[in-house]
Amino acid sequence: LVSIETLLSIGAHDIDKIKGTLIFKITGGSELYIPLGSTEPEKVNSGEYACMDEEKIICRMDIRQCEQTKITKDTKSFIVYIQGNKNTDFDYLINALDKICEYTTSFCDATLVKKMV
Repeated sequence: LVSIETLLSIGAHDIDKIKGTLIFKITGGSELYIPLGSTEPEKVNSGEYACMDEEKIICRMDIRQCEQTKITKDTKSFIVYIQGNKNTDFDYLINALDKICEYTTSFCDATLVKKMV
């Protein structure tokens, strides 16, 4: 909903399905990526911007999230990130994050544990 309202790219991933530390990097072309809604790996081009854990791409930025870390009814904890561009005002991003926190705690009976900027 916030992505539609703000026109920002927003990703959410189940923390329990993330291995190790998240990093943002440029792909080499050999990384594991299974698109959301699929069971088969998809080839990744060298030079793409991606968010990854120690095992896999969790998001090909501006393209698509992965299947393995998707939010489900069984998700207990998740991480959200918001992507703008060089012309996106930082306060606009923070306001979008605030909306995500507000909607999640209001509509999903969730508790905000930590908001990091």
